[in-house]
Amino acid sequence: MHCTSCGSKNPDDAKFCSKCGKQIATSSEAGAAPTQSHFDPQSAGYGVLRRLVSGRPPFNPVEEWHPKAKKIPTGFEADVNVAVQAYQLFVFLEMARTVYGLATSEKIRTNILLLSSFDSKWESRLPVLFDSFKAGIAIHEPESPRWEPFEDPQTKFHLSLAVSVMYPPSWPEDRKAELLMPLAERLDTGRVRAEEIFGRELKMPAQVADAFQWAESPGPFERQLQRQENNPLFPAMVRSVSSHQVTVARIADLKQISDFMQGYVPFVRRGLSLSGKWTVKEASDFLREALDLSEKCSVLGDYFAPEIKVIKATADATEREIIATTNEASLRDSYERYRALSDVGALLQKVRTGIPPGCDAEDFTVRAVLSEDLQTIVNYAAICRYSGEPLAKDSLQRAQRVVAEAIQDGMPPDVGNAKLAAFLSGLDEGRPQKPSGIWSGLKRMIGR
Repeated sequence: MHCTSCGSKNPDDAKFCSKCGKQIATSSEAGAAPTQSHFDPQSAGYGVLRRLVSGRPPFNPVEEWHPKAKKIPTGFEADVNVAVQAYQLFVFLEMARTVYGLATSEKIRTNILLLSSFDSKWESRLPVLFDSFKAGIAIHEPESPRWEPFEDPQTKFHLSLAVSVMYPPSWPEDRKAELLMPLAERLDTGRVRAEEIFGRELKMPAQVADAFQWAESPGPFERQLQRQENNPLFPAMVRSVSSHQVTVARIADLKQISDFMQGYVPFVRRGLSLSGKWTVKEASDFLREALDLSEKCSVLGDYFAPEIKVIKATADATEREIIATTNEASLRDSYERYRALSDVGALLQKVRTGIPPGCDAEDFTVRAVLSEDLQTIVNYAAICRYSGEPLAKDSLQRAQRVVAEAIQDGMPPDVGNAKLAAFLSGLDEGRPQKPSGIWSGLKRMIGR
């Protein structure tokens, strides 16, 4: 049996995970989370929308997978890109309907529209575009005289869709002619790209789940709910997690992803354009920007491992270039301190994001930390010790009380004791040997 929270393998008769200590729900228990072999419409809607916001295939820029695409008239690039991406979502819904039926497809559509509230642009445009695609399909007449110059049925079809997309008044009449062909072409190639990507994922149908599933790589808000569910480290009143709570958490996670991508995309473009051309000051500013982005990216979770890899590789290369240019090895210590603060900030945000309003934030933070793996517990305790004796003492007392209550509530004593041992180990590791520039920075970070 595998833990539905951390994925660790446990004995079949285990009631609590031997790694994270959370209660393991069995298939016979009411509200038990389904296994990942099930298809959950709510999670499917979130997964495809998160992919869109993150710019993952098939939603990456058209130029990356169709470099010869017709150029979009100036001023309409954003509108066309939104239309193409919305159409790719529409294609996903069509493919899901073929595999799982209309009812499941409609559930996914409902969840996509609900989750789109993370961004006012998508919230307002997506329903209109979905309706436009349906209208385009309904009124498509392949034998219409207007399409006589075109022989390919797919071209005719996507020209009809393009006309429907441009029907809303936001598309000026005097420019629709020059927009028609580029938009139709991108709708056509966008569909091919979507079918290629989604076809591999929807090829093997699974049983449709009757309860929500956790995302395989949850964002920080969803992760907080995941920690709480059936977890004796938390008060009983927050251990039950509803589908509505998960939806609200995912909307918050999508907002954070969108905010991160607004910084990440220009950062990558700037790095490519400045390579080999920048001054030391420009490189230093770029390095600090990379470290700040690294902190934000780490908070988002494992889903963004590719992005964090790019950021860290860029930061390392920039640092080497600065030191080689200036011959000042002492800069390495300065950058290491800044990097350490970035790592500390990411850890604290991970365990503090999504704390319910009105609760004791410090108490909830300790509970969240104790729900993580032992190394995270060690790292957090070291931060507390490094930030001063009062905070270290208070955090330890909270940890001891929380674990004692959890053991009384059914957590195996060896699991609870292992968590406390990790906390004590971190406190010992975090004893500062001498003052340093990072010390005051950590105190400020903890105090946020």
